Amino acid sequence: MKPTLRLLLILVLSCAFVGSAQTIGNHDANINWKTIENENVKIIFPRGTSAQARRIADVIEYIHNHKTISVGEKSKKIDLVLQNQQTISNGFVTLSPYRSEFFAISPQDQSSLGTPDWLDLLSVHEYRHALQYANANRGLTKIFHVIAGQNGWAASQGLSIPSWYLEGDAVLSETLLSENGRGRIPYFFKEQRALFLEGKIYSYHKAQNGSYKDIVPNIYPLGYMINNHVRNNYGIEKGSKILADAGKYKYGFYPFSSAMKAHTGLTTTKMYKESALALQEKWVSEAAQLDILETKKITKNNKTITHYTFPHYRKDGSIIAIKKSFQETPYIVQLDNGIEEKLTTIGISAQEYLASTENKLVWTEHQRDPRYANKNYSNIVTYDLTTKSKNTITTKQRYFSPSYNSNTKKIAAVKYSENISYQIDLIDAETGHVLETILNKESLFISTPKWTKDDKALIYLAKKQGKLAFFKYTFETKKTIQLSDWTNFTIGQYSVGDEKIYFSGAFSGIDNIYSIDTFGNKQLKKITSVKVGAYFPNITEDEQKIVFSEFTSNGYQLREQKTNTAKHFVFKNLDAFYNVKTTEIEHSILDSIPENSYDIKEYSSFFRGTKLHSWGLTTSTTSTNTLGANVQFKNILNDFNANVAVLRNLNENTNSLRANISYGRGLLNWNFNTATLDRNSTFGFNDIGFSTSFNEIFYGGGFSIPLSRYKGNYSQSLKLAFNYIQHSTSNYSLDDSINLDFGAFESSFTFSNIRRRALQNVAPRWGQYININYNKSNDESTAEKLYINSLFFFPGIVKNHSLNFALNWQKELLSNTYRYSDTFRYARGYSGIVNSEVVKISSNYELPLLYPDFGIWGITYFKRIRLNAFFDASVLQTNEYTIEGTEFDPIIVISPISLNQNSYGAELIFDNIYFNIAPIALGLRQSFLLNNNLSNPTKTNAFEVFLQLGF
Repeated sequence: MKPTLRLLLILVLSCAFVGSAQTIGNHDANINWKTIENENVKIIFPRGTSAQARRIADVIEYIHNHKTISVGEKSKKIDLVLQNQQTISNGFVTLSPYRSEFFAISPQDQSSLGTPDWLDLLSVHEYRHALQYANANRGLTKIFHVIAGQNGWAASQGLSIPSWYLEGDAVLSETLLSENGRGRIPYFFKEQRALFLEGKIYSYHKAQNGSYKDIVPNIYPLGYMINNHVRNNYGIEKGSKILADAGKYKYGFYPFSSAMKAHTGLTTTKMYKESALALQEKWVSEAAQLDILETKKITKNNKTITHYTFPHYRKDGSIIAIKKSFQETPYIVQLDNGIEEKLTTIGISAQEYLASTENKLVWTEHQRDPRYANKNYSNIVTYDLTTKSKNTITTKQRYFSPSYNSNTKKIAAVKYSENISYQIDLIDAETGHVLETILNKESLFISTPKWTKDDKALIYLAKKQGKLAFFKYTFETKKTIQLSDWTNFTIGQYSVGDEKIYFSGAFSGIDNIYSIDTFGNKQLKKITSVKVGAYFPNITEDEQKIVFSEFTSNGYQLREQKTNTAKHFVFKNLDAFYNVKTTEIEHSILDSIPENSYDIKEYSSFFRGTKLHSWGLTTSTTSTNTLGANVQFKNILNDFNANVAVLRNLNENTNSLRANISYGRGLLNWNFNTATLDRNSTFGFNDIGFSTSFNEIFYGGGFSIPLSRYKGNYSQSLKLAFNYIQHSTSNYSLDDSINLDFGAFESSFTFSNIRRRALQNVAPRWGQYININYNKSNDESTAEKLYINSLFFFPGIVKNHSLNFALNWQKELLSNTYRYSDTFRYARGYSGIVNSEVVKISSNYELPLLYPDFGIWGITYFKRIRLNAFFDASVLQTNEYTIEGTEFDPIIVISPISLNQNSYGAELIFDNIYFNIAPIALGLRQSFLLNNNLSNPTKTNAFEVFLQLGF
């Protein structure tokens, strides 16, 4: 490949990585979509959620008109999709096309994201991203936008502006514009606090790109720390100037760091160090004034980062908890006098949780709709400690925070409904049937209901206008009383005693365990005093001892303490503690948003929301050996897309013009494809494949059925695809009288069953993948191809190792008049040769070698080095051609032969992050050949360099 083409390909891959394609048709086809809009946002929402849509529009409108001083004056109207069928709490702004999506369900645990209403928080945070995107779209970023559309915009912005800036600035915005955004909650800083108090300030490269061996705060607290430091020490408007200049690439290479230095005098590396040291000094000074209480450590020290959460006492003094680590996915353990026993695994969950009685455990697990990825559920799972039996008692429900009553006959749980409301259901613990519903007349957010010990009442946490309080509902009187004052301090998980509630709270600026009475006198007492944070409290039957998870630099560790240390707590003003600098412009606004009126309209998703979003350089969706240009269309609900492309096949040195359309609203995804192309391939005649060039036109279409689900710890998928393609070929250089026209059925079957991985696992410990492709022309001999690709994962000798086997089979007769492109992966070290059939078995044993955690000038960061030892064994069926007869009457004799291609060797793979955004594995492969390579008979070994996107 020529150097110029190679450079263009690298640029194309960069754009493709930042603006990767998504599957279509993820929304339930039965949703009745509505829309409202103002000058700055168009909201697309399901029927029944108009009140929430109006509130989102009002918040965004108010921020746009009054609160953009620290981000810049530019804006771009955005389409926003409100999703109400999710059980995952999330939101995002993205490009290709430019839009935002809000997942409406709020997380149950209120310690992690602050107390503002969930949709208010999303509105502030995500609209800040929209403003960032608009204000970064200048200079060179704008040029890339013009050249390549939104893919170019995304790629250029991704290379110039670090993700920590975008997320940290958005967290700073939510902190400034609310009473309790993440910048005012200790949970948000717990990793930084634990590390800094131990004198651990990692390099800027490690802080930005993370680690497989150490706890590293993610980009949210990293970005908040730096952004808030710049705001407080260098000026409120510095951030907007840095953003604008970085987007312009005003200072050339390292655009963001250069802009940071131009406006503050410090590069990003030095600014990170300065802000970290300042925060460390502050926290060390505060920690020196703490009166740390003595606790007993329950869990042992682990070399690998390990978390123990949701501890629960049993009557014999043993403790049950969830355990997970960088090496292992979550499971339940029982700890007794230093001995740890694994009880059972926990499946994939949208919101991790565990509740316990003496002999029963209960939690929730995630369930996906088989067809629609944006429609999912949370079901209740029970476990009997006596019989060791596990049961899922609900299906296609959205339940959270389940809790047994004392006789384990009933379960109380929060139910989320698609009108974005919450209620408490009492459920039969055996059948899953609803016995009673506790109505939520004030439409409050409700979380974590728990039974009182006598089962006469339920305690729960509620949120109203950005404030939290405990409530008690009594079954006999059907009345509710408020147990605590409304507060904008965060409150986490809790445990209920005879007359007290024990809970984690942020009242002192550090998450500690507190108590409050259950009869409503609202007196708050502080029980623990730790340096970083205490979470998930549980008390003994006699309420003399309490166990909790204390956060450390090595993970959540279980600690035990007596409860007689409780003291009345006196509130203090924490404004200086969090060092948040508000102004007359940027301050808490959520209680003063004016309400506007909107016309609600029907929303048709097919063509109305379709946008031309990107154009320019591209590669084929099935091969990186193509290069060209295209234009891309997609609608906002992502159930329709289309593109037209001109491509150059770098292997055949031929050109093509292609177009495809896909529509996926409903069970089936429909597609239509057409192309006109030049070909350099073979033409089969009398079992001989003759090289020839020719022209080809094909057109056709079909449908696919993409299905998926979660089952315990496994992600499973099944996809069936059927297409009919009409091929027409002409202008053969071999013989211009050849005109080959045929139709072909092209079908595929794909199934996968993959266990989720822990962070350090190099591959799934268990898993199966199989893909079968079968193409057949509608006559007897023109074209037919069968290709089977499969992969099977097994555990290695130790937890992070992986053993896997691949079985591949391809059959396409040399006598076929038309042959499809050969995409088979031959034995490593060998070149593919024309064949009728090939079978290959590969074995791989993969393990991690090192976790270097170092970077080079922001170009690449070495995160992990892996070793893979392999053995490939393959057999090819082909033809050997010999010439017999005389010089004047030659006869070509065709003899079928079988060839072996066997090799072994090793791959050294560097899992690196390039330019702080692109995880790309660079592999060095040495293969040793056990058989002759026909294309190079003297070759006995091969050295190759290869790339893998993602790791």
